[in-house]
Amino acid sequence: MIIAEYTVAHPLLRQTLNRVTGISVDWENSYTRPNGPMQILAWVTCDDFEEFESAVSDDPSATNPTVLTSVDGRSLYRLDYAGESRETSVMTMLMDLGGGPGESYRHE
Repeated sequence: MIIAEYTVAHPLLRQTLNRVTGISVDWENSYTRPNGPMQILAWVTCDDFEEFESAVSDDPSATNPTVLTSVDGRSLYRLDYAGESRETSVMTMLMDLGGGPGESYRHE
């Protein structure tokens, strides 16, 4: 097995990742709802989920953070892409680079 680390320049949650220290966002899936917004499902691990949600509320790249479930100190969020993050799908970018669902994004 080969494990590779790479950087994708995508605006989704960029401000949030820079604002919340020790956060880990594990991408589960991205999709577009019929007649609705493009959305992402992502597992978020951090020390303070209120800090994460406050950061997301100020982040122009995502809206409507919704916790779907919480397990073992992490929460599965559904977020709507907003602003310039709607222009490019994270999934398309990662697939072009050889990645797929289950990729992790960390900021420490």
